[in-house]
Amino acid sequence: GEKSEEAQRLLESRIDKLGGTTNFGGSVAVFSAMEEAELLVGHTVIERAIMSGLPPRPVRRNPYTVVRPMRGSEHYGRKKLIEYLLTVQDSATWVVGTHRMGKTSLLRQVEWSILQGKNVTYVPLYWDIRACESAEDLANALFSSINDEADRFRSFGIDQLSFHNADIIHSLQYLQQALSKQGKQLLLLIDEAEALVTVARQNPIVLTRIRHSMQSGEFRTIMTATKNLIQLNDLMRKTISAPFLSGFRLVNLWKLDLESTQAMIIQQQNEYQVEVSAKLIAEIIAHTNGHPYLTQF
Repeated sequence: GEKSEEAQRLLESRIDKLGGTTNFGGSVAVFSAMEEAELLVGHTVIERAIMSGLPPRPVRRNPYTVVRPMRGSEHYGRKKLIEYLLTVQDSATWVVGTHRMGKTSLLRQVEWSILQGKNVTYVPLYWDIRACESAEDLANALFSSINDEADRFRSFGIDQLSFHNADIIHSLQYLQQALSKQGKQLLLLIDEAEALVTVARQNPIVLTRIRHSMQSGEFRTIMTATKNLIQLNDLMRKTISAPFLSGFRLVNLWKLDLESTQAMIIQQQNEYQVEVSAKLIAEIIAHTNGHPYLTQF
């Protein structure tokens, strides 16, 4: 009836605000599964409220995050690890962790922490190389990363267009030189570093230059990868005398500690905390062993 049609219009309005589309001859379409579930529940809440003459209650989004990196108040634990990564004497660090252990979130949280003014020495640059297969791909990904943070580097007088079609080593050296004039140091955050294995098979020379640049001490590098990155040592054996990863500080990314896992489950840092019994928290931890992805999933 009229009230049902009004509920439909209200739901359509909610969907439009999220940038989705609707097809009420069938079902809600073109959103993520999480948003779709929320909107379908929201439809029921709105329709019942209209039928009863009461205002609809707000539908809260699922507070757990498994589809994108966590940073800021969404990120739990790792505080001591982040402090260590920023203060360890070695200029190049390899953080090794299994799939879904939170490697990307760690890098993004390092970046977030610095941008919040908690470390005034470094200027972070997140460099995702997961799809790179050649030296050209690496250069393009580096330019894309710099371009994404154009405002950040423009404040130091650095024009992102200077890096278009530029050599990787030249780009890194230019960045650090420009920052050092203002008392800053580049912090290179390399994600999905396993891609370097593929590049090494095609162009070991460029990997030798990248390694030398990372270990020069002019800027700090934190790269994340699974244990598969160790293949670089064998692939580069004929090109360099020492193993490729020699000189990199190795840091293991383990499960979350008990306190951080408990805080994540109840969303302690969220505006709306989740009520979970002590027994259920213990069961979740027993099954997930503090794995951040499994704990939220």
